[in-house]
Amino acid sequence: MIMIINNINDVYAITMIICLCNGITDKQIDCAAKEGAVSWRDVHATYGKTPQCGSCQCEINKQISKHQSQQATKESARSLSFGSSTAHLAYES
Repeated sequence: MIMIINNINDVYAITMIICLCNGITDKQIDCAAKEGAVSWRDVHATYGKTPQCGSCQCEINKQISKHQSQQATKESARSLSFGSSTAHLAYES
């Protein structure tokens, strides 16, 4: 893993290269997960790459799991919010 720190107009952006063989960054992994990637092979395929040494597999899968967990939490919160509204509307009718 390599960390790159960019300073643009005094704003620091940190990018981590997770797959050293193919230059895939943490930001690219997040984007691929949002597009439906569910495995490290899916992430590579998203960018037209082929997994090489496998040392990034664990970290990529961790990031995908984190993304899926965050999505499940958001959906659960939306469901609870919608459920409350529905119950409230039914009560007022």
